[in-house]
Amino acid sequence: MDPLTYDLYIQDFVKTNKLLNQTIPWETVVSRRFVEDGKRKIFQFQRGEATEYAVGELVVLPDAEWFCITMKGLPITELPVESLRFDCLRMTSQNTHYSMETSRDGDTLFLRLMTKHRGLINVVFVIRNNAPSVPPFLL
Repeated sequence: MDPLTYDLYIQDFVKTNKLLNQTIPWETVVSRRFVEDGKRKIFQFQRGEATEYAVGELVVLPDAEWFCITMKGLPITELPVESLRFDCLRMTSQNTHYSMETSRDGDTLFLRLMTKHRGLINVVFVIRNNAPSVPPFLL
């Protein structure tokens, strides 16, 4: 699979996500106030003609808080992680996050965005291969 496919997949989420029938701008998605209520957020977004779902939830670790956005997988190929540049997301997040790290664990891809801004939160996109992002009973 082309490395650009993964970038466009996340960009589809950033540009077309809906929560309660409202598109949520990137600056709001990464706002600490948006996620601090601790409620699980189930986003709907468009990938071409297909409707996809992503689950966002606050994860509190001893050293940091993260907004974890889990997305049902594109097939995670054996592409080297270094070839996954995420240029579109890098441009979108340049005013909100200072660092981006990508890693893979088996069939799961992790994309971490770190911030030092007190009003924003660290974000991790988790793309799992062939795993449902939303429990079927919630749809």
